Amino acid sequence: MPSLAKMKGLTMVKRFQSPQGYTVLKMSLFECTSIFKGGAGICDNCGRAVLEGYYVPVLNHYLCPKCYQDFTQRTPYYPEDAHFESYWLDYVSKRIKKLGLFLQQTETE
Repeated sequence: MPSLAKMKGLTMVKRFQSPQGYTVLKMSLFECTSIFKGGAGICDNCGRAVLEGYYVPVLNHYLCPKCYQDFTQRTPYYPEDAHFESYWLDYVSKRIKKLGLFLQQTETE
């Protein structure tokens, strides 16, 4: 069976660090619904549907661009949350690999 990436063309989730130091994954609606088994690209904060959003592992939330912007402006980095971030990042990274999607490390968004 061909991977989802081959069926839909090259898809790439971008991994980067937020200004505060949290790991963030920027992904399309297709990537979101594939990785999260349906997630539908709905922001976990405001409930808006978006074509592209941000998965924040430390929160285990998918955010629209506006809610992500709000998150980066109001949330400092808490080192004690690193184990939550690591757990969810590992889980989602395994899903990305299993689905045949690509994870690109970038310096910035």
